[in-house]
Amino acid sequence: MAEPTSNNAIWVRSDLAPDGKTYILSIEWGADRSFVPTNPLAYALAALRAAEYAAYDAAVLAQMTPAMKGNQRLALSIVADLRADRPPISDEATAPLTFTPIVSGRNSRPYVLVHGADGKPVTQWTPADVRHHVEGVLAALAVVDLDAAYRRYLVGSLTLDHAKASGVINALADYRHHDEEPTDGRQ
Repeated sequence: MAEPTSNNAIWVRSDLAPDGKTYILSIEWGADRSFVPTNPLAYALAALRAAEYAAYDAAVLAQMTPAMKGNQRLALSIVADLRADRPPISDEATAPLTFTPIVSGRNSRPYVLVHGADGKPVTQWTPADVRHHVEGVLAALAVVDLDAAYRRYLVGSLTLDHAKASGVINALADYRHHDEEPTDGRQ
């Protein structure tokens, strides 16, 4: 995936594993923070759940505020009651990051706060940002085996040394098109 444009970006990579043969999904932020999710699908679901919870809360607030004759405090109490009756987001699945759904008090828009293991904020995302991140996790999960096969080919068939093979695979991201528009077959 593309390099981050700011210090609070989080990005997903297919990285060479310590065994030097396989590739693994890693999640990185800041200058020196990264981890390998033990269960990338559970990580993706937990992150997506945070996005959907935030969006849902904002929708309920938007719907209920006028229904409560503009009493936002009452509408917020409804949101709080609903929050108490939903499955929790698995912090274990996303550790060392935590994803917390919120609705802004200023503009009633949904956001997801992302914190590191130290409790310090890493970033704040919109639900769309989280969905994009989850898409990146799923794409990288699909790509790790492709990267490993490509590396085996480069080293075995083309007899590149391991460092050059790694460079070729790292450069491949520049040739992949992640943002192609879906098509329904019409021109």
